[in-house]
Amino acid sequence: MKTQNKILTEILNILLICAVCYINFSFGIGIFPITIISAVILTVIFSNGTAKASVIKLVCGILVSVFILMNNTSPEEISRYLTIIVRIADLFLPAYVLHLCFRNGKQNLGSAIFFTAGSNLIVTCLSLAQTTFVDKINMIDEIEKMYDSIYTTYVSIIAGSGMNQNPEEISVIFNAVKELSVMLIPSVLILSCIILSYIHIVFSRGMLKMYLKQEHNQIEYFYQIRTGKLLSTMTIILLLLTYFSGSSYFASGVYNFAVVAGFIYVINGLAVVYFLLIKKTKKVSISIIILTLGIIVSIITSIIMPVANIFTVLFIVGLMDTTFNFRKLKKVGE
Repeated sequence: MKTQNKILTEILNILLICAVCYINFSFGIGIFPITIISAVILTVIFSNGTAKASVIKLVCGILVSVFILMNNTSPEEISRYLTIIVRIADLFLPAYVLHLCFRNGKQNLGSAIFFTAGSNLIVTCLSLAQTTFVDKINMIDEIEKMYDSIYTTYVSIIAGSGMNQNPEEISVIFNAVKELSVMLIPSVLILSCIILSYIHIVFSRGMLKMYLKQEHNQIEYFYQIRTGKLLSTMTIILLLLTYFSGSSYFASGVYNFAVVAGFIYVINGLAVVYFLLIKKTKKVSISIIILTLGIIVSIITSIIMPVANIFTVLFIVGLMDTTFNFRKLKKVGE
């Protein structure tokens, strides 16, 4: 009887995978809610059952995806096969990687985010390769066109309002912002993958615990995030090398690394504050509300005081936590 129930469950899982593939490839291309819901559902399906069963379900999902995409993609398209590979990787790779993190008993949230964000970044790079080399669309040119359009609109509004502003000064500011935006494209993509991965982990863990009653995925919670000293040491060394190096490409890479490192320390600081709030209020909901209000107020006041805002404070707290360990957290496994 148990064997029959297991077989029936696996059949239902495969049917659910087919439904996810159909919805995603027919309606969900580029729609964030459908993308994240699909990833969470697939992670839960892969985690339900044995490792061998998860491989079989993955193969079934890929075959179904190939069948759907072959029928929906024109044979004349030069990027047909690359499109199929990118879309299948986008749907299955992050979900399967996170499932492996759960199955292998990874407890460190940072490691889980690292592997899941890495899989998302691989998919992003494949998509960019398709866009650049096959579709012949240059993302940098598109960004520059967007800024040029904004600049033209802004200048026309200023001229129509009668305000006395020099268009050349405005142009200098817009060009500086445009160049900065182009330079920080890699860090923005990496940060987007990190945020997407964390959302994926949180919802998948909740679904596993709620519906499958599985407790093997003991990945740390947000308030347990703690960054080591290695990141700050590497950042300082790279910044010093940038100072003595005359290469603009090297400097650009280091600045992107520094932006990602700064974001990680802000998250570390946010985890410290969140931990202290929970310890004080004893309620998660109240702690989240206080944090949210603090961030909203800080964003408003940052217009007047650009440096003295909550993000600077969180960065300092996160950086100091690597040395002082305010929460007295132990490493996973200790």
